[in-house]
Amino acid sequence: MKLPVQVQAPPEQPRTEVGLPRAAGDRLRETMAVAIQFANTAILPDLALSPTMSTPPEEGVMERTGPQPPPATALAGQVGPYRILRPLGAGGMGAVYEATDTRTGQRVAVKSLLRMGPSELHRFKYEFRSMAEVGHPNLVTLYELHSQGDLWLITMEYVGGVDLCTALRALVRAPDSDRRLRALIRQLVLGVTALHEQGLLHRDLKPSNVLVTSGGRVVILDFGLVAAITRSNNNETPAGTPLYMSPEQCAGQLATPASDWYAVGVMLYEALTGKLPFTGGYAQIFLAKQCEEPAPPRGPGLPEDLAALISELLRRDPEKRASGAKLLAWCGGAALAPAPAMASSSILFGRKAELDALDEGLAAAARGRTACVYLRGQPGVGKTGLVHGFLGALAPRGDVVALTARCYQHETVPFKAFDSLVDALADHLGALEPFELTPLLGTHTGELARVFPVLQRVSAVRELAQSARAGVSDQESRRKAFAALKRLLAALAARRRLVLFLDDFHWSDADSVRLLSELLAPPDAPALLLVVAYHTEWPGSPLVRHEFERLQLRVLPELHVARLDVGRLDERDAHAAARALLVAAGLPPEPWAAAIADEARGDSYVLEALVHELTHADLTTLTPESLSFETCLQARVDNLASGDRAALELVAVAGAPLPTGLLARALGDPSDIHARLARLHAARLVQLGRRNHAPSVEPLHDRGRALVVRGLAPERARQLHRLLADTALQLGRPDPEFMARHLFAAGERERAATYAERAGKAAADALAFARAAELQELALRCTPESWPRMVACARAKVDAGLGLEAAPIFLRAAAKAPITQRAELRVRACEQYFAVGETARGEAVLKDLLKGTGFSDPGSGEALAAAFQAEVAALLRGAEPDMTMGTGSDGPALSDALWAAAKGLFIHSPVRSAYFAARSAAIARAIGDETRHVRGMVIVRALWSVAGDAAALARLRAVIDDYLRRRDDPYIVGLSVLFDGISAVSRGRWSDAMRDLEFGITHLRQRCSNIAWECNFGAVMLMSLLESRGELRAIALRSAVMSEQAQQTGDSMVEFVAAYYSALVLLAADAPSDAREVVARAVRLGNVAAGSAAGLRASMIEALCAQYAGEVAVAWAEVERVTGVLAAGGAAFTKNQRANFISLHGQVALAMAERSGGAAREPYLAAAAADADALRAVGTAGALASAALLDAAALALRDVPAAEVVPALSAAADAFDAADMPLAAAAARLRLGTWLGGSEGEQMIARSEAFMRLQAIACPARWVITNTPGLSPPL
Repeated sequence: MKLPVQVQAPPEQPRTEVGLPRAAGDRLRETMAVAIQFANTAILPDLALSPTMSTPPEEGVMERTGPQPPPATALAGQVGPYRILRPLGAGGMGAVYEATDTRTGQRVAVKSLLRMGPSELHRFKYEFRSMAEVGHPNLVTLYELHSQGDLWLITMEYVGGVDLCTALRALVRAPDSDRRLRALIRQLVLGVTALHEQGLLHRDLKPSNVLVTSGGRVVILDFGLVAAITRSNNNETPAGTPLYMSPEQCAGQLATPASDWYAVGVMLYEALTGKLPFTGGYAQIFLAKQCEEPAPPRGPGLPEDLAALISELLRRDPEKRASGAKLLAWCGGAALAPAPAMASSSILFGRKAELDALDEGLAAAARGRTACVYLRGQPGVGKTGLVHGFLGALAPRGDVVALTARCYQHETVPFKAFDSLVDALADHLGALEPFELTPLLGTHTGELARVFPVLQRVSAVRELAQSARAGVSDQESRRKAFAALKRLLAALAARRRLVLFLDDFHWSDADSVRLLSELLAPPDAPALLLVVAYHTEWPGSPLVRHEFERLQLRVLPELHVARLDVGRLDERDAHAAARALLVAAGLPPEPWAAAIADEARGDSYVLEALVHELTHADLTTLTPESLSFETCLQARVDNLASGDRAALELVAVAGAPLPTGLLARALGDPSDIHARLARLHAARLVQLGRRNHAPSVEPLHDRGRALVVRGLAPERARQLHRLLADTALQLGRPDPEFMARHLFAAGERERAATYAERAGKAAADALAFARAAELQELALRCTPESWPRMVACARAKVDAGLGLEAAPIFLRAAAKAPITQRAELRVRACEQYFAVGETARGEAVLKDLLKGTGFSDPGSGEALAAAFQAEVAALLRGAEPDMTMGTGSDGPALSDALWAAAKGLFIHSPVRSAYFAARSAAIARAIGDETRHVRGMVIVRALWSVAGDAAALARLRAVIDDYLRRRDDPYIVGLSVLFDGISAVSRGRWSDAMRDLEFGITHLRQRCSNIAWECNFGAVMLMSLLESRGELRAIALRSAVMSEQAQQTGDSMVEFVAAYYSALVLLAADAPSDAREVVARAVRLGNVAAGSAAGLRASMIEALCAQYAGEVAVAWAEVERVTGVLAAGGAAFTKNQRANFISLHGQVALAMAERSGGAAREPYLAAAAADADALRAVGTAGALASAALLDAAALALRDVPAAEVVPALSAAADAFDAADMPLAAAAARLRLGTWLGGSEGEQMIARSEAFMRLQAIACPARWVITNTPGLSPPL
């Protein structure tokens, strides 16, 4: 409530204040007037929590005037996962309750907001985020920020104890009071110092916010008014409790660390004298603090030196006030040097490549593109500092708006990657004038405010939220909210350069990734720079990582993307950074900088840690040669008490965050476990946190962990591993993975294998397939001769997309398994080799399987074509296969092996694939397996529909249809429709193909399992369809998804095809060099053979890129080389594949003719004419249109009159229309427009260019020159 009486400023007096010049008196009156003004308007939220108030509670809280948000409901009963036990206290902003976390049984404190307004919510979330990663034994540990509808909670460590004043007064009267008093005050100083070292101010230190437990631990509470030191500013509204606020806070001036030390002085004064430094009403206190020094503290048992120090803490002038270092020295501890925070310049040493990438991204955004810079690196390498340094350099320019956010592991808030970013956005919008703000807000801003209520702090947004239309579904409201944020960011980016920084994105959630995906997706993606930083190992959700990696794989012309690995500093940069750190810490750079750089080995964390060590070291006895991080660590370890060392050894051996409850039980439940951890934390050997909703402890740095482990004797290490496993078992809920790892290290291999198998199954159930494979591999390492575990390991690797690793394990299992299992396991190996594109290895296994069966491999070329036709004829006659084996018990395995080959070879050599499918079908019919028989016939019919006669095709179709009428087989239904689509693609029937392919893929995914190859291949054919139609924008959207799916299944061939289409999109984006690199990299990874269909694609994109870049001779050499390969491989390619290449060959021939003159032109024109004839022989609508275009270009190059060229070119464009190939038609019409000239020609050119730009073609002119050479009209 407001003060009951408004304080009036003193009237002007003609005299000056005693002892002051007139100017100083004027300044004092101004300060007093400001203090009075703020005394009437200050925000003092939590005074009611103080048990030591000298004024009635009704005068304890002063609030702003104006409308207040409604009070929140008191908590009771079950709230989310928390069972509320009792209220602990309440202030002006929040209420605190004792509660039990029902997930863990742990007692916690729960803080909720008393008033739920946008400003209050913003402050509440800032309280958590500013303190979430600040771990110190003398600061209360915050656990989670939790939202449940409109209810927001912070959960934290429950601390039982008495307030600081009570504890100090009791100490003064106790025996040995001096030593215990110093120990208690020392903890208080360490807690406040830890806060300041994180760049934070508490701003509300008072006795009720400092508790002392029965064990003597001092804990600072309540960070509701915490603020960043750099964000505190002049002329701010005072916040805090007046009795403990510093003079500068009372006057609305800059709050600094000295302001917190003033509050410490007030608390000590009050506790040790029984009264406050200033008394009276708030106005009198505010004014007295501006004019007077308090009376020296006096009291029984108060040491004189401490009394003098308290007086220094209470100086009016912050510059003359005693520091925490001086108070710590009185306590008997070494004076703390300031934490060596890196100077802004030192963060950027050795980061030129990263800074250049950020600069290029910002420039791309200025050109209207959406720029994304992804920074990946180990913890501590300086990702965050790098970006903040970059943004800091931009700040003086004034034309950049930077919105930053950080994800926190223990937040459970919606859209956690964007929640704090939108908080920053609300701050920015609130600072805009109405005429600036209104144009930024779109129709659906009200829905956006529903998703992010903090935006309602902005009045214009609040009005839109209140008028938002009710009755809209949640899904529709979410869609509109996403669109509103996208529009808002785009509008901001149009005014000023906009940078979004999402830090620690590995702790993000799936909703955030989907929102980010929407923001980056065309159309109308904002022209901004997005920077995302995350850990290399990604300790967060695997599902979120999966979604995020899929997002990164997008290749869109509108996107400018850079992916950078932020590594360690090189020697020179590490030396420069060390010098900067030493200077910042007030230490001499020489001779220490070189020694620190050498020892740190480029690790930014170690650089800072060594400088920190030097601030506490005696430099007169230390030499640069003796400086060693390990030595420093070893000294700390050696100085530990035996109980502390035992705890550290267990933490080091654990190698991962260890639940403190498990640690305590392993140590025998010592009563001082928290004190032990506090000492280890203070020694910078461990860090405290939470994992799976329970307190945990882990080594602060891996080098420290390794040092402790190296110091353990082997038997001692095994004992500790066994102790951890046995303790986990005693606690009743042993984590199988934890058990497996520690039992393995303890040498108990059989027990370890059992738990590893359980953990692997649990991981697979959680869809963590890669982790499941690792665990099954661990089980196999425990029992390397177990063939069932070989099979389990191999199957897990298949699920994880590691087929290349699985295949040899299947073969090892086959060698160990009973004879009845061997053929099946060899088939599985064969299948995996084919699935990942290792066709040579797959055929070797297949050859071994077929040995002695009478099977003969026809090879390639005409022999293969003849063998395929003969096999189909035999199928139609119902002839038995000419094999001596395969008709008995081994028949199913042999049929499956041939089927695996048919699938694996389809993308390389469709005719060879169909031949193996026919052989598989023949064996299946011989053994009476109708399903396997029809399965093979599906592929046979698909190829025959392109190359065979109609009567045979009808008979093949009848076999499949008859089976489906009699059997409900979802796999054959989906497979049949899928291959109908593939046939339609080959014949150029795009609409039919799109319908069948999409239905087949969807049906298989919904009704069947283990259909990765089928869906991947369907996606490949969909891309082929889109390529023929020229739908480059759709290709861009699908290629990333295809790549991601191929990576999941380990299908390197499909991954290559995705790379091919990504390259096509890059070429359209006017980036031929990038396109070539993408394909070259995919060729290296995918084992692409020169004579395969994939090899044909690689050569075609290389020729196309060369021609686009003006390297026509290079393109010609490439297509001529491939012509020889085609002549040798002949029938191994489909008509459609041959037609695409023949068309490209003709285009390049025309480009060579265009560059040649006279007689030198004729061979190229003849080659183009032969290609046109070959296309007409193919006979599809697309091939006929391409032939017409080649003919028109040949006419133009022979310098015939325009009256002949124009009709030919127009006919080619019409033919492309008839073939449903709109991009090719647009290119032909653009050329036609240049021949026609005049307004008609100009309109035709404009329409064609507009269509091409819709398909994300950045430079239509270059695209047309590349794809329609020889058609330039005469000058």
